[in-house]
Amino acid sequence: MKDITAWVAHGFSQRGVELNRRILWALVALLVLIGLLGATRLLIVSHVVAAARDLQDMRLELNQLQQDNAALELDIARIQSADALMQRAQEMNLQPAERVVFVNR
Repeated sequence: MKDITAWVAHGFSQRGVELNRRILWALVALLVLIGLLGATRLLIVSHVVAAARDLQDMRLELNQLQQDNAALELDIARIQSADALMQRAQEMNLQPAERVVFVNR
């Protein structure tokens, strides 16, 4: 690290700007901090984007499941209708009762 600071200080001194080591270290620390903040921001943004994509996938799946559920409810209503029950009874050769008797205890 001393070589880098010496190299930077030498470059500035050639341009007529004298830097002491404290200012140079502060500059290096500031650049490192800016880099870390940028990397942290990119990491957070990537997590937010991934979460948003997952949420969109879940919403699409929920919509599909709701449509499937509605179709199944419609099928159940069709199967339980009086006409469907009468047709199934006829297919099984069942006849309506002519006389109904209730047994009491």
